Amino acid sequence: MKKIGSFVFGSRIVLGIAIALSLIGCKKIDKPVARVGNSSITQSQFEETYMKQRSITAGLEAPLSDKKKVLDEMISHRLQVLAAKSQGLDRDPQFQKKIKLFRDQTLFWAVMEADVVPQVIPENQIRNIWKHSNIDLKLRHILLRLPAKAPKKQVDSTMALAQRLVQQIRSGADFGELAKKYSSDKATADRGGALGYIKWRQLDPAVREVVFRLKRYDITDPLKTNQGIEIIQVLERRIFPRQPYEIARTQILNNLIREHSRQLSQVYQSYWKNLQKKYNVTWYNKNIKFLADSLHMPHPLKKKKGFAPDTTGPFSAFSAQEMKRPLVTYRGGKITLEDFARIVGKGPKHFLRQPIRGARGIRNILDGELRNKIILIEGRHRGLLKKARYQKQIRDYVDSQLYQEARKRNVLQKVVVTDSLARKYYRSHLGLYKDPPKVKVQVIMVKDKKLADRVYHMALKGQNFTRLAEKYNQMASTKKTKGMLGFIGINSYGLIGNEAFRAKIGEIRGPLKMGTNYYIIKVLKRRPERQKNYEEARFDVERDLRTQLTKKLQKEWMAKLRKEMPVVIFEKNLKETFKEYKTDEI
Repeated sequence: MKKIGSFVFGSRIVLGIAIALSLIGCKKIDKPVARVGNSSITQSQFEETYMKQRSITAGLEAPLSDKKKVLDEMISHRLQVLAAKSQGLDRDPQFQKKIKLFRDQTLFWAVMEADVVPQVIPENQIRNIWKHSNIDLKLRHILLRLPAKAPKKQVDSTMALAQRLVQQIRSGADFGELAKKYSSDKATADRGGALGYIKWRQLDPAVREVVFRLKRYDITDPLKTNQGIEIIQVLERRIFPRQPYEIARTQILNNLIREHSRQLSQVYQSYWKNLQKKYNVTWYNKNIKFLADSLHMPHPLKKKKGFAPDTTGPFSAFSAQEMKRPLVTYRGGKITLEDFARIVGKGPKHFLRQPIRGARGIRNILDGELRNKIILIEGRHRGLLKKARYQKQIRDYVDSQLYQEARKRNVLQKVVVTDSLARKYYRSHLGLYKDPPKVKVQVIMVKDKKLADRVYHMALKGQNFTRLAEKYNQMASTKKTKGMLGFIGINSYGLIGNEAFRAKIGEIRGPLKMGTNYYIIKVLKRRPERQKNYEEARFDVERDLRTQLTKKLQKEWMAKLRKEMPVVIFEKNLKETFKEYKTDEI
């Protein structure tokens, strides 16, 4: 079985396919915006694709012509998918193998999302972030800072002061003036406590719910936060259109996974221990030691750099009976020495097999394989792939692979660029293959303005520029060449290229300030624009010709497909897309 990969949330762990969760459109009466052959493209499918390419706001404001451009791309994609199916590409054994691997990866993640992720990131947390994702609050605050372990007396006295300030504000006192006088946040106190626009996730989790319930100009009671005690006022609420939950959920979950990687890793390790008990995992340490001793080789660090030794050869020395020895068993299955040989022997031809480092190395390989086997069994037993989220993910992946395969076989593999065609293309497009004018420049870079002025005046007075460059130039890439940049174009090195093209041969210009550095330049030569010969331009010519031929063949193929599978666009339904997106108050 092909190893799917460990479920890891830190530097050592890689999430199976958490990042690649597919998206599901919002629930509504889903009218077709186009019919392609015997299939339809619905409003929700169009909206989802549009939001991936642009944004929900753009969708609300988009004219029909812009929507038609996106829809035309979707129609072309659908035509190629349907063509792939009609050609039987989805039945190709290699294609089926690729889809099976993806289904296994999806199932692996489905188990993680069902059993591991919710222990650290509950679904209601994701939904709560989404619920507030379309609101920005313009806030100001008064912070009465407290040390991490402030004594109760100090906390009580600070809280009393905060309560007095709240009473004063509610009685008409100016919030901004009180912030200037009392706030410990020096970065905002002078601005009357202004924090600017804040999103849900930027606020201290302890106060989010309270603050986001406030109406315009409302203030909170004193709030205990990780910085001390705060009083917060809402000055303005900005509300934007909000993406459907399933679309927004992917990015929200990705962010939370990164934030909680350590906790997720710990939960996963505990989960795996429990799974081993559930599936009665038994390790045959004597057989593992027997295998390790048989495959013994010098420690890799003592070997010279190069290819790791091939560990598959020694398996031929084992008898048929020895190859059947179990290394680990579990309820419903086992991994034998013969299975292990197959595991370490598979992989692409260019793969560098690493030395197996004794019994521990063997057990690590077995553990990885075992995790994949058992977790997939667990997912299949519970039917986790039946969930709409994962079914859609698999459908989208299948379509994307069919699209790529169809385009490869019907277009890309049919494009042939011969030498005669390339030469003909070059002769008819000479203007595309010219070497632009360039100037040869020498430079001195220093970090101090006064030094730059001094070097510049020394150069103007006639001191040898090369010797000045040897002594003063601090530009690492030109130190060995005595400041020589060589021939550069007008857009090279920012201001340097621009100034060099304006200067005469032998002229010195500067100091030119770029970033924190100062440059003095001298123009040594000019080289006019020249026509590249065929050999010089060959790579670019073949690339451009291939691109042109590909576009031509693609266009012809699409025209043929549109004749074979008629396309109908429902403009009225297309106009109505994004109609249901609102900026409702929460």
